[in-house]
Amino acid sequence: MRASLLALSSMTVFALACDAPKAPPTTAPPTTTASPTTTAPTATAPATTPAPAERAALAAKTLQEKLKTALLAAMQEKGPVGAIEVCATVAPALAKDLSTGDLTVGRTGVRLRNPDNRAPTWLTATMTRWEGEALADRKPWNATLDDGRFVFAAPLSMQPLCATCHGTDVAADVKAAIAARYPQDAATGFGDGALRGAVWVELAAAKP
Repeated sequence: MRASLLALSSMTVFALACDAPKAPPTTAPPTTTASPTTTAPTATAPATTPAPAERAALAAKTLQEKLKTALLAAMQEKGPVGAIEVCATVAPALAKDLSTGDLTVGRTGVRLRNPDNRAPTWLTATMTRWEGEALADRKPWNATLDDGRFVFAAPLSMQPLCATCHGTDVAADVKAAIAARYPQDAATGFGDGALRGAVWVELAAAKP
């Protein structure tokens, strides 16, 4: 009897075990495909117009550099007399070429050789100040006038190249050539480092 009960219990356990719910099969997580990386287009910064001070300084520097190059070439080829012709013809042409749109550039002197190079009225006080300053203290100057014009000027001090035609000991043939071209010349007698003049730039007032 006891053996029969044990056999029955074993069969019941076996049956329950066979009917137990099976664990669901494991599945791998779905594979994801990364989207291709896209590069945002690079924005191009809009072109900016140089500030008035930058434009003016560049125009003044360009005039002086081109004139110096022309003078050195003339001195080597034709001597000081040839350089006088460059100052008479090339310098005004360079200033005219650089004077475009709202910008005007020119040169002037403390004492004039060419009467057409008279200083603008806004520059006279600054030139007077420069005359009273030591060479190392003369600095370019700029201002915005009451009428909106932006003005700039850089001092021209005596350099060795200038002394041939503007110094205190000008050769006789050079004096004669100067007198022939400029009967009313007053631009000689400058000592080393003296203020000889200025290069100036004027920008018209911006339109409203």
